[in-house]
Amino acid sequence: MITCQDVNEWLLDYLSGELSQESRNAVDQHLSACPTCVAFVHSYSMTISLSRRLAVQPTPPELIERIQVRFARANRL
Repeated sequence: MITCQDVNEWLLDYLSGELSQESRNAVDQHLSACPTCVAFVHSYSMTISLSRRLAVQPTPPELIERIQVRFARANRL
């Protein structure tokens, strides 16, 4: 039997249909007995659905520059 942590780790693959049938069956079995995970899967699925509706915005050049500077600093340490 899988755990809630397993469901959490496999969730994206589960929702995208990329889990093996055996693993998918194990998640389904867990979900049949765990209302907490059912709520989490529902919430995660809704988040994905809603985020896909957001308009794509270009990244401001200033933000790109700040990220590059911090990345360069981190690599020097």
